[in-house]
Amino acid sequence: MTSRMLFGACMPKGKKHEVSEAGNLPDALAKAKKSPPDLVVLDYNIPEHNGVEIAKVFQKAGINAKMVMLTASTEKGVMESALEAGFVHVLQKPINPAKVADLIKLIEDLAP
Repeated sequence: MTSRMLFGACMPKGKKHEVSEAGNLPDALAKAKKSPPDLVVLDYNIPEHNGVEIAKVFQKAGINAKMVMLTASTEKGVMESALEAGFVHVLQKPINPAKVADLIKLIEDLAP
């Protein structure tokens, strides 16, 4: 929960971004189906599932948002599994406003 709250607090000021949080897979999936996101940031370590597993569920459900992995892990396997699952970026913890601003710019630059 701390990472979710911190990420929202680090969002750049002055731009219109809607941030929605979910604490588990069913809640996240319901929110994404109700209001399809442009960007999904998933922590790798989530109770009951990991971020890669959740990304695959989202993809099977037709949620085609850009996905970013948030992780404290420096293991090459974690990074590779995220990129293989279709994540557009891996954001290393700890996060701060500058990292989040850089991420938002990166995602905006990827937009068609």
